[in-house]
Amino acid sequence: MSWKGLFALLIILLLIGVLVSGEEIKQLLNRFRDFVSGMWGLVTGKPKEEVETFPLKVLVKKESMHGQSFNFESSTLSITGMCMENPMLDGIELEELARKACSVESQEASGKAEFSPLGTLSVTLASASVTVNDQVYTAESLVLGIELAPTTFRFSNVSKDLIFLISTQGEAYKFKPTGAIDLTKYLEGENVQIQNFEGNIVLENLTLTLEGHATSLSWD
Repeated sequence: MSWKGLFALLIILLLIGVLVSGEEIKQLLNRFRDFVSGMWGLVTGKPKEEVETFPLKVLVKKESMHGQSFNFESSTLSITGMCMENPMLDGIELEELARKACSVESQEASGKAEFSPLGTLSVTLASASVTVNDQVYTAESLVLGIELAPTTFRFSNVSKDLIFLISTQGEAYKFKPTGAIDLTKYLEGENVQIQNFEGNIVLENLTLTLEGHATSLSWD
């Protein structure tokens, strides 16, 4: 359909508005807007409001993420630390793990991880296979809930609309599409914002590493 045809269609919809209620014409115009947006995608090959991403790597202290959360999907993950309470697997308590060293491993796991203000990590995940302290549990679908004081962890396929790292110390790198470093920032107490992050989050040796892609990296 040509753009003249689209314009003519809009005129027709406005004329129909004379005969229908305001709410009905609003719905019709919304549908027309969605149609035009779809046509734009067909013509240009990408959504009209698509924002380009760039590779980045940020290394900061673990405390910078306290009080924040992130989602993960089809993730390969591993966590070690001390269980704050007995984990819950499909509503059944796994006994004798509270206040003891514990570990979790899973693949193709989806869910949410959330830091408390004090730094403990609560994780809720769904997967067909979960390993807790070397004990393997399998089913068509399992749901695990666990809270730990983490020593190490690794999550792949993490997504977060906005990551806000408060008064952090560490390093931030922005890369070019070729892999060459585009920008380096040594952090000395700045507040860091990362928008539309997708990638991996790793905790090791008290250092939190965020590596992946984002649409924005800034600090103040």
